[in-house]
Amino acid sequence: MEHIIVSNMMDYFDTHNILCPQQHGFRSKHSCETQLIGFTQEIADSLDQGQHTDVIVIDFSKAFDKVDHHKLVHKLKHMGVNPYITTWIKDFLHNRSQQVLVENKVSHRPRCFLVPTGLCRRPKSILAYINDLPGSVRSRVRLFADDTIVYLTIKSHASAQSLQGD
Repeated sequence: MEHIIVSNMMDYFDTHNILCPQQHGFRSKHSCETQLIGFTQEIADSLDQGQHTDVIVIDFSKAFDKVDHHKLVHKLKHMGVNPYITTWIKDFLHNRSQQVLVENKVSHRPRCFLVPTGLCRRPKSILAYINDLPGSVRSRVRLFADDTIVYLTIKSHASAQSLQGD
């Protein structure tokens, strides 16, 4: 059932061009490798033009464990995902808990942020969850699944002076 829902959701995203073009993880024909090649070429071109680029690399550690279920469902609804699918996802994630066994003692913790391990939907949930990130910052953004590069290319001082003199 889960595979069918994920496939339909991804088909919907692709058909309606919902996912931002900066996202290159967990997508057909948009791999992290193609993203890295494009970024590397862009940096090389900037260097050739006498520019420099300031880069921030962000690794969302344990990203799958930090997806707020309510926000995820809200974002899916906002993206126009079928209400039956969003209801199924909401019900599936509702009242999740985590168990830890240490020295024959089990602890139970409710988890409203955990996307269960092993789900084929787990990586895809990140795509919907961070899809609005590029529109929220003024710099350029490249998304590598749950990792992000934020960068700004600036003309060097010498390059800017030569342009002013022309």
